[in-house]
Amino acid sequence: MTDETTDNDPEMPPDAAPISAANGAVAAPLDGKARLLTLEGVDRRTAAYRDTKRLIADIESDLGGADQLAATERQLVRHGAVLGAVLTDMEAKWLRGGQFDLAA
Repeated sequence: MTDETTDNDPEMPPDAAPISAANGAVAAPLDGKARLLTLEGVDRRTAAYRDTKRLIADIESDLGGADQLAATERQLVRHGAVLGAVLTDMEAKWLRGGQFDLAA
Protein backbone atom coordinates (compact mmCIF):
# COMPACT_ATOMS: atom_id res chain seq x y z
CA MET A 1 0.00 0.00 0.00
CA THR A 2 1.34 3.42 -0.85
CA ASP A 3 1.16 6.45 1.35
CA GLU A 4 -0.73 8.96 -0.77
CA THR A 5 -1.30 12.52 0.33
CA THR A 6 -3.47 15.23 -1.13
CA ASP A 7 -2.37 18.68 -2.21
CA ASN A 8 -4.04 20.24 0.82
CA ASP A 9 -2.17 18.04 3.35
CA PRO A 10 0.99 19.89 4.38
CA GLU A 11 4.03 17.83 5.29
CA MET A 12 4.61 17.12 8.98
CA PRO A 13 7.19 19.65 10.23
CA PRO A 14 10.44 17.96 11.27
CA ASP A 15 10.23 19.47 14.76
CA ALA A 16 6.62 18.35 15.47
CA ALA A 17 6.20 17.14 19.05
CA PRO A 18 5.52 13.45 19.59
CA ILE A 19 1.98 12.62 20.74
CA SER A 20 0.76 9.36 22.24
CA ALA A 21 -1.69 7.31 20.19
CA ALA A 22 -3.15 5.59 23.25
CA ASN A 23 -6.73 6.74 22.61
CA GLY A 24 -6.75 5.58 18.99
CA ALA A 25 -7.48 9.10 17.68
CA VAL A 26 -4.25 9.11 15.71
CA ALA A 27 -2.40 6.46 13.80
CA ALA A 28 0.46 4.80 15.61
CA PRO A 29 3.42 7.02 14.85
CA LEU A 30 6.37 5.29 13.23
CA ASP A 31 8.67 8.22 13.75
CA GLY A 32 7.32 9.57 17.07
CA LYS A 33 5.09 12.15 15.38
CA ALA A 34 1.29 12.07 15.54
CA ARG A 35 -0.49 11.25 12.29
CA LEU A 36 -4.22 11.87 12.12
CA LEU A 37 -6.14 9.05 10.54
CA THR A 38 -7.80 9.95 7.25
CA LEU A 39 -9.94 8.07 4.78
CA GLU A 40 -6.96 8.00 2.43
CA GLY A 41 -4.84 6.39 5.13
CA VAL A 42 -6.98 3.28 5.63
CA ASP A 43 -6.73 -0.05 3.82
CA ARG A 44 -8.42 0.53 0.47
CA ARG A 45 -9.13 -3.19 0.07
CA THR A 46 -11.82 -3.22 2.76
CA ALA A 47 -15.50 -3.29 1.90
CA ALA A 48 -16.08 -0.40 4.32
CA TYR A 49 -13.62 1.80 2.42
CA ARG A 50 -15.09 0.91 -0.97
CA ASP A 51 -18.67 1.43 0.23
CA THR A 52 -17.78 4.78 1.79
CA LYS A 53 -16.01 6.02 -1.36
CA ARG A 54 -18.96 4.85 -3.49
CA LEU A 55 -21.39 6.69 -1.22
CA ILE A 56 -19.29 9.86 -1.42
CA ALA A 57 -19.32 9.65 -5.22
CA ASP A 58 -23.08 9.00 -5.29
CA ILE A 59 -23.89 11.95 -3.03
CA GLU A 60 -21.56 14.25 -4.96
CA SER A 61 -23.23 13.16 -8.18
CA ASP A 62 -26.68 13.82 -6.71
CA LEU A 63 -25.49 17.34 -5.89
CA GLY A 64 -24.23 18.05 -9.40
CA GLY A 65 -20.69 16.64 -9.17
CA ALA A 66 -17.72 17.22 -6.89
CA ASP A 67 -16.48 20.06 -9.10
CA GLN A 68 -19.71 21.96 -8.42
CA LEU A 69 -19.40 21.76 -4.62
CA ALA A 70 -17.73 24.21 -2.31
CA ALA A 71 -15.04 22.87 0.02
CA THR A 72 -17.46 22.96 2.94
CA GLU A 73 -20.04 20.98 0.98
CA ARG A 74 -17.44 18.36 -0.01
CA GLN A 75 -16.42 18.04 3.64
CA LEU A 76 -20.05 17.58 4.72
CA VAL A 77 -20.57 14.94 2.02
CA ARG A 78 -17.47 13.10 3.21
CA HIS A 79 -18.47 13.19 6.88
CA GLY A 80 -22.02 12.15 6.04
CA ALA A 81 -20.77 9.17 4.03
CA VAL A 82 -18.43 8.03 6.81
CA LEU A 83 -21.21 8.35 9.39
CA GLY A 84 -23.50 6.43 7.03
CA ALA A 85 -20.95 3.59 6.84
CA VAL A 86 -20.63 3.48 10.64
CA LEU A 87 -24.40 3.43 11.08
CA THR A 88 -24.79 0.70 8.44
CA ASP A 89 -22.32 -1.44 10.37
CA MET A 90 -24.14 -0.82 13.66
CA GLU A 91 -27.48 -1.55 12.00
CA ALA A 92 -26.24 -4.89 10.65
CA LYS A 93 -24.91 -5.90 14.07
CA TRP A 94 -28.19 -4.96 15.73
CA LEU A 95 -30.28 -6.83 13.14
CA ARG A 96 -28.22 -9.97 13.81
CA GLY A 97 -29.17 -9.66 17.47
CA GLY A 98 -25.85 -8.21 18.50
CA GLN A 99 -25.23 -5.31 20.80
CA PHE A 100 -22.86 -2.40 20.53
CA ASP A 101 -21.57 0.12 23.00
CA LEU A 102 -22.32 3.70 21.93
CA ALA A 103 -19.68 4.96 24.37
CA ALA A 104 -16.92 2.83 22.82
